[in-house]
Amino acid sequence: MRFLFQKASQLCDDPFLALHLGEASSPQSLGLLGYMLSNTATVSEMLEKLCYYSHLVGKNLEFILTETKNLYNSPLVALNRYQSEIHLAAVISLIRQLSAVNIEPEYAYFQHNEIEEPEEYHRLFGKKLIFNAYENALVFSKEKLCVELQTPLYDNSWHTRTEKQILIHIGNNGISIEFIAKKLSVC
Repeated sequence: MRFLFQKASQLCDDPFLALHLGEASSPQSLGLLGYMLSNTATVSEMLEKLCYYSHLVGKNLEFILTETKNLYNSPLVALNRYQSEIHLAAVISLIRQLSAVNIEPEYAYFQHNEIEEPEEYHRLFGKKLIFNAYENALVFSKEKLCVELQTPLYDNSWHTRTEKQILIHIGNNGISIEFIAKKLSVC
């Protein structure tokens, strides 16, 4: 995989091809997962769902959301440079698209070596970059995770609202017609 990205970067004359591919991610490109993420209330809820369903994105991908001292850490399992660039850039891009706010992580950790010209990293992740880190991770403040997402990308019909509730709660035990009706304030 690394060889393919290196070759593609050379052919495209884009040393940050993986960052740019990740940045081009959209909720629509993630299919059902993107639909579910775009119908969450806050950045925090979106990241929680992304963590829970990360196995749908790739079998070697695992997002974890942990809280420490008013910060939330969203690390990835060990990935090569190109994989971490794509996935972390995609997460930032999704957050920004769905919140319509230029949210920047408090810190961005990368397992790979420092980049000679980090301007693209600064543009996407801010100035607080740590390379040769223990893990690939984005660290957010609680305040930034409380940012509300914009109106869902899809219609607000009864069918869509019902579908949304089912998708949001699909991992919960005890999901039933009565449960969904309560969520929709029908009964």
